[in-house]
Amino acid sequence: QRGRRGMDVLAAGVLLAYPITYSFMAFDLIMALDPFWYSSLFGGYFFISTFYLGLAGIAVVAVLARRFLALSAITPDRLADLGKLLFGFTLTYAAMLWSQYIVIWYGNLPEETHFVVVRLWERPWAPLSWAVLAATLLVPFVIFLSRGAKRAPTVMLAVGALVAAGLWLERYVLVV
Repeated sequence: QRGRRGMDVLAAGVLLAYPITYSFMAFDLIMALDPFWYSSLFGGYFFISTFYLGLAGIAVVAVLARRFLALSAITPDRLADLGKLLFGFTLTYAAMLWSQYIVIWYGNLPEETHFVVVRLWERPWAPLSWAVLAATLLVPFVIFLSRGAKRAPTVMLAVGALVAAGLWLERYVLVV
């Protein structure tokens, strides 16, 4: 009982520390690279994207564990549940991207547009940024609309790897 209570306290601490830590990491490690750019939403966006990356990694590991370790606990129903969770975080990630855009557009904040314009419309970053958008939003959204795709291990492996690669590419574009 004491061990269980201790785990509950630790779990609550992790639930609080995870978003705070990743939000501050976004502010300190990415926003600090451009001294004239600031965004109050970027910390939340970065936290959601790291959680999304973690779910994509879990999907890849689950499919590989099912295939190579012959784990019977990873059934198509559990893969479908993981696919639904990934689909939900695809939409959450899209909402965070949209929130960044709508605040800049509606607030007419030209000081925040420089960072975005350089990455979306100027070479060599524009093709990479559009590839990130396709890999993290468009392709997973279209694929996860299908119920059967969420149950297929090869599709889950491919989409999980695509999302992970897209988010790592996004980190590259943000930092470099």
